[in-house]
Amino acid sequence: MLLLLRLKNFILGRLYSINLSPKFIEDKAESIDLSQFEKGFCIKAIKKPFEISAVYRLSDESEFLTASVMSIASLVSEVIFVANNSDEATLRVIDKLMVYLKSVEVRAKLVFFNKEVANQGLNYKKDIRNGKISLSDYYNYCFSHATSEYVMKVDGTMIMLPQAKYEIEKKLKSNDFVQYRGISFFGRKMSYETYLYKNSMFKYVCGEYFERLNVNEVAKRKDIYRSRIHKRIYLHMKYYKIKYYLP
Repeated sequence: MLLLLRLKNFILGRLYSINLSPKFIEDKAESIDLSQFEKGFCIKAIKKPFEISAVYRLSDESEFLTASVMSIASLVSEVIFVANNSDEATLRVIDKLMVYLKSVEVRAKLVFFNKEVANQGLNYKKDIRNGKISLSDYYNYCFSHATSEYVMKVDGTMIMLPQAKYEIEKKLKSNDFVQYRGISFFGRKMSYETYLYKNSMFKYVCGEYFERLNVNEVAKRKDIYRSRIHKRIYLHMKYYKIKYYLP
């Protein structure tokens, strides 16, 4: 397990020239020098070929939020942070990122959402009946703040890989939405998901156990297949947040 951790850190370090070791993440998440990301992520204040709003839905996600945002800063025109009962550490990281994003001409907005949201799973419908907000209503609220032509769903533990910008912009030239997939930190292959689409083209609806985007009801099957990026273009760090196994 430790060997796998070190291997992933080495790969990320080579890709972006950044330090994502466990100790660095734990000790420095709030005080990372953002300039170390600029070269690796090729961030410049230039006009993008597509107007894209990235939407983050955040609770306690300070560890990888900086790396995640910096990995998309060269692609998007706007970043929306939705703080859902976020802890102080996450809010401090958001404040720092907002200042930086404006310096590279990326619009940034912080929205607070302090209601309790239902958890996906077997008790999802029960939680909604007991007064919690459905994930579909929460997601639609979050995405309603986007002002660009396209919206992009991003998790605070999702780091886009170097080829992502090129692959996404290439697909957007001939598609109104883009499906792509990634790989988890421990090697689990993530399935296709519609992460990026024209604003107001789709909406989230309530499923039995979680929310889902109504792509299949709106888009044709051939268009869905055509929209897919077959390469894996992001690394999902969610399970890396579990610290029990770390030395």
